[in-house]
Amino acid sequence: MKKNNSGGFALVILMFLMVLAVTVITAAVSLMILGSASSTLLISGDSAKSIADSCIENAIIRLIRNPAYSGESLDINEGNCQITVTGLTDKTVSAQANYGNKKKRVEVNLNLNNNIISLISWKDVP
Repeated sequence: MKKNNSGGFALVILMFLMVLAVTVITAAVSLMILGSASSTLLISGDSAKSIADSCIENAIIRLIRNPAYSGESLDINEGNCQITVTGLTDKTVSAQANYGNKKKRVEVNLNLNNNIISLISWKDVP
């Protein structure tokens, strides 16, 4: 009489498929975690850039109202920024924003003549 060993063969295949499934699931979860971390860093950078741009816009409005404005510190949402203004008629307005562990700096060159502002350049500073 012959013995049928197909039960052991089926168990080996089942174990192989289980190891394969666990490996695929672990890889998928790892990729989701890495993607989430990357998204968080991207959002923090975008938020810091938005805060810096907002601070520049605030400084331009204040310069229109008061040409002697020289800058200030502002808290916006969960971030903050430091605004500095230099120059007499040709002014450089700089804003450094911090949001979480991200920092962004924006610099604007403008001309202020008789309470009329002419924007010369607006750039991100590395």
